[in-house]
Amino acid sequence: MNTQAIAGVQRGAEIRAADLTPQESASSSIDDRLRDAFASTSVEAQNEYADIMAKASDAAYRSSPGALVLVQARMAERTLKVQHICGLVHQGVVTVQTLLKT
Repeated sequence: MNTQAIAGVQRGAEIRAADLTPQESASSSIDDRLRDAFASTSVEAQNEYADIMAKASDAAYRSSPGALVLVQARMAERTLKVQHICGLVHQGVVTVQTLLKT
């Protein structure tokens, strides 16, 4: 947070609303947006999996029951995220198929 900007506000100054809608430089198709979102999510999931597996194969983690519980909890959380993403992708495909049929 910029403290100079906050310090520059005068008491009793006029309050103005700011437009916070994201501005896109170029319009992109829904295909591009879905592809980009899926690609970034896939990369994040793969990186998280690699991190979990690295910790699980570390001797310090394998010898500590508490650390193994944490690794197991992270793996369960990751599995739920991936299942959620798969469900959303499936619903998106079904929606597009329905729209194309009509």
